[in-house]
Amino acid sequence: MLSLEDVSKTYKQQKDSITAVQRTDLTVKKGEFVSLIGPSGCGKSTILDIAAGLIPPTEGKVLFEGKDITGKVGYSAYMPQADVLLPWRTILENAVLSLEMKGIKKKEAKEKAAPLMELFGLKGFENHYPFMLSGGMRQRVSFLRTILYEKEMLLLDEPFGKLDAITRLNLQEWLLGICSQLNLTVLFITHDIDEAIYLSDRIYVMSKRPGKVIKEAKVPFGRPRTADVMAEREFGELKRELIGVLR
Repeated sequence: MLSLEDVSKTYKQQKDSITAVQRTDLTVKKGEFVSLIGPSGCGKSTILDIAAGLIPPTEGKVLFEGKDITGKVGYSAYMPQADVLLPWRTILENAVLSLEMKGIKKKEAKEKAAPLMELFGLKGFENHYPFMLSGGMRQRVSFLRTILYEKEMLLLDEPFGKLDAITRLNLQEWLLGICSQLNLTVLFITHDIDEAIYLSDRIYVMSKRPGKVIKEAKVPFGRPRTADVMAEREFGELKRELIGVLR
């Protein structure tokens, strides 16, 4: 569904230049959940920005269902690390922002979003404001807003990185259920190896900067799955393997 072919990105600053990503290839098939892991500063977010069309690569190209979309936006829904909710808008008003940006009137947008509030665990909180919600619930609002952009391909940049362990685990399990129900395709960035294995079908490992893919690993668990897989022998073996590559 999504392919990055021989992608590199170099930032030029006066006399200096910094290569963030070099000669990187990766693919995400329809219905897959693929994670990208690597050390801080290795270019993971740069790859996501290139995939979303927010920045052009210095070299290489981005394909979506076989079509060259390099530097073009609108083919995927992008969710950044922070929830970026507007404090003066209610939860429902924040959720429908993506629909309003597409030109849909607020009343119609709310009618479209209302049936999904229960699915996302937000029923009864429609008229609350962001400061009244926990971090986990704010992430659900942000994710609902991303889904309402109505793209089958999701680009998620460490959406659970700032949450406590228990909330994070609950949202991981919730995310797996949502992806299954809505048949979503996901490219997911995380620093957490456990999270990558638990959520993913495949994992790409990147080197330190200039970042490039140095390993592709297939996760040996089918779907549906629960957190119980973390206790499986194969989970521990894959984790040790990935830690070894990162080191």
